[in-house]
Amino acid sequence: MVFLSACNSNNFSVEGFEPISNYTEKKSDTLYSINTDLSDAVLNGIEIPTQQQTKSGYFVFTFKVKNNSSDIKKYYYKLFYQNQSYKFCDSVAFADENFYGSWQEGVYTFKATKILSPGDEVTVTDSFKIVGNPRNEAKYFGADPKKYIAIDDSIKAKMAFVRTVPGWMKTCAEKAKELGTSVDEQIYLNALWSINYEKQRMKEVNNRWKRNPRMGFYEFMLVVTSPEDIGKIPMGVRDIQKSDSAGKFINPFGYFLLQDGKNLKNTAVLVSDKKLKVSSTMDLGAGIYVDKLGINKSEFSLEALNSNCNNSATLYKKAQFSQYFHNIDKDFTVYNIPEVRDVTGENFTKTEYEEFSKKYADKNSRAKLFVSTSDCPCKTVISDSSNKKLTMVVPAAEPNKLKKEHVGLSSRIGYTYGKFRAKIKFPKCLVRIMFGTASRMPFGYCFRKMLLGITEEIVMQK
Repeated sequence: MVFLSACNSNNFSVEGFEPISNYTEKKSDTLYSINTDLSDAVLNGIEIPTQQQTKSGYFVFTFKVKNNSSDIKKYYYKLFYQNQSYKFCDSVAFADENFYGSWQEGVYTFKATKILSPGDEVTVTDSFKIVGNPRNEAKYFGADPKKYIAIDDSIKAKMAFVRTVPGWMKTCAEKAKELGTSVDEQIYLNALWSINYEKQRMKEVNNRWKRNPRMGFYEFMLVVTSPEDIGKIPMGVRDIQKSDSAGKFINPFGYFLLQDGKNLKNTAVLVSDKKLKVSSTMDLGAGIYVDKLGINKSEFSLEALNSNCNNSATLYKKAQFSQYFHNIDKDFTVYNIPEVRDVTGENFTKTEYEEFSKKYADKNSRAKLFVSTSDCPCKTVISDSSNKKLTMVVPAAEPNKLKKEHVGLSSRIGYTYGKFRAKIKFPKCLVRIMFGTASRMPFGYCFRKMLLGITEEIVMQK
């Protein structure tokens, strides 16, 4: 489908649509290119552009509209953007899950031009930016992240509150006795849980970072309509925040290009041939934030904290990665053989494996362990600001102190592009394996067959 740079309706004409007029970096005449500025993305989500990239922190678009009718009129316009790289077809049922938006603050519906006499023409100049959660959906609202900059104060205040609730204190005392820990430790852990729970439940501000803009190519559509048609456009298209009673949104690109909107007689729809390519490069040297809300213990070593790995307010705002601490479930244990080997460096052999398999065949002869996390934040993770790299070091177990330890880093800037749906008809061999039918047919083989959509009978090998 080809769209021209000018569009005529019965009583007005639109031409000269320029979706980006204040940004000059191009790969070609029809392709702009921008690398996201992530300096403030942890707290406020990704914005395209920021004030580091354009003076206003917005893209400016322009177009001309001329009144060809015999009446005095004003017209109504709105610009829409949509990610093309990761989207459903605009005409399908899932098109509302595409990443599209318009302007997001103050005015949400169409804007009006000035009043035009017959034959008058006006150049309209306006602006927009691509932001997360562009439909302002309530499910992406949450706690204000700025409240947790001084996290030590929040934890102390919550611990003090726990101590004022008799039932809560009783629970802490019982849990401490059961686990063999102190009551203060349980109060601390309950305070962490309570703060994390509140963070999930609060709906204070728009957490745009929960649905950040998708990377890839963006297209731009300008819709200019008349007083005759503005009321015919569904409210869910005029204001993309609005959904129907079932919670479904209307994709404006599908509506105007493929559905009822294309039949509006006094509405002009222009899709620019100019696109925007958006990419993102995370700063591996910007530091590692140590989030106390993720460390499930009150006592841990601070000796490895350094200027580029700590729990300071500075790194809370700018570090793009945090050290990963999983929740230790001491009821889930693993039984490892009590041997320490470097299985890659020392070239652990199959003969040794078979020898240990026999030697430690009895489960009770193995070491009963659970997977732990570091007692010393920043000791096993490094952010190198000079070379822009991250390093993780898995510590070797000591012969007299057998221990398995997780070492990990988590991105603090999310890239969530949608949902996976699968409707699968399982091949018979896989069903047999799942329900215990004896066979030597490798599971991986059956699973590959399933992914390829092959559902015929497969001969089973005894």
